[in-house]
Amino acid sequence: MLVAFLGKLIKESRGWKNSRLSGSEGKLDLITLLQEFHVQMLQSYAKFVSQIFFPELNAAAEFYKRLTQEVEQKKPGSRMLFARDEPKTSGDGSKTQIQLELELPPNDLLSELGICLPKNVQM
Repeated sequence: MLVAFLGKLIKESRGWKNSRLSGSEGKLDLITLLQEFHVQMLQSYAKFVSQIFFPELNAAAEFYKRLTQEVEQKKPGSRMLFARDEPKTSGDGSKTQIQLELELPPNDLLSELGICLPKNVQM
């Protein structure tokens, strides 16, 4: 357990004035607080940032999600792959080799980033 003593933090740091902590709370369990903060950042702040700065992201991610669901229905367990460039072929007449550079994108971009948008969000 990693703890911080509030009385000492409040006394030594001017930035704690806005925290509304008095120091009488005793100890802070920093690990638990950071875990809760992480969840809030993913669920609230990430949602806000994606809506404000990337309004087209939700529509594009939803389209891609439906596309990957269609692929998954036809061939369960499969994943989408993107080719970076045109395939490079070489051969000696009897044998042809095809070389591809592939990207493995997430099947559900927002959920794999931990961002959950409500269904009724207008982008």
